[in-house]
Parts: sequence; C-alpha cells; structure tokens
Amino acid sequence: MFQYETKWSPNIEAVQQIAAYYKASFVQDYEEMGSGIYGQAVFEDNILTDTFLESADFEAYRFDEEADSYLFEGEAYESEYEILETLLERKLTLKQPIEQ
Repeated sequence: MFQYETKWSPNIEAVQQIAAYYKASFVQDYEEMGSGIYGQAVFEDNILTDTFLESADFEAYRFDEEADSYLFEGEAYESEYEILETLLERKLTLKQPIEQ
C-alpha cells in the first residue's frame, strides 16, 4: 500500500496501464474536495470499476454553522468524510464494471 498526490484529479488511466502491464490489481481511493471529487477505482481481472460521487451526492448533506456540524438524513456529523464514505458505499453496492 502506498499513498501519493496528484494535481486536480486522479490518474486512474496511468495506474491502470501499470497494473495491466504487471498483471496486477489495485484499489485507488481518491478525493479532491475543492473540486467535488470523491471516489474509488478498482482494477481486477482486467476490469476497471470507477465509482464516484456526483454533485447531487454532495448536495445530500449540508453544514450547519450554528451547530458546527454536518447534517445528513436527520443526523449530525462532526466531519463530512463519514457521510461521503456512506454515500460511496451505497454506490459501490450498485457498481458496474467497465470492460477493458
């Protein structure tokens, strides 16, 4: 496992090319909160599945300045990351692979 940073968006295609060359698999978690990017790419058995949140997902919760917390489905959260993980997990249960 290793962690690295890219500028603006994840480099899924480059990592996929490396993995395909070495006949390897990978799970790539990525985020760029300033640009509304949050997701997970999985490459296994030469199949890429990229699951990510869309703008409607980010609109499913809001920050309450008075309470200094995020509100989502009637619950308050100190951090938005728990909410984002919940939303992503829901999408992962419906994932559709992309044949390569």
